Amino acid sequence: MDMKDFPASADKHFNVRNVEILGQYLRSIDAAYLEEFFRALTAAGVRVIDMPTSVGASLYGPDTVKCALAVEISKKWIDVAVAPNCPSVRIHIQ
Repeated sequence: MDMKDFPASADKHFNVRNVEILGQYLRSIDAAYLEEFFRALTAAGVRVIDMPTSVGASLYGPDTVKCALAVEISKKWIDVAVAPNCPSVRIHIQ
C-alpha cells in the first residue's frame, strides 16, 4: 500500500485518526509526493503525530564525518515532517 492511501484506510478500517508513519515507508520525499500525502491526510481527517526514521549513521559516534552525515540526514527528515504538520521526528540511533 502506498502511504498516501494509508490515512483513509486507517480511518475507515480502524477509526484511527492519529498515526505514526515510519519514514522509510514513504515512497518518496520529494515535494510533490509529500503534498499528495498531505492532501490524503487532510481528506481523511488523519494526523501524523510521529515520524520515526533511520538515518543510517551515528549521531554520537567518534567519527565526526559520520556524525555530520547523520545530522544532515536528520535535518532532511525534520523537513519532511513539516509537510504533514507532524510535531515529532524520532531518529533511530545506531
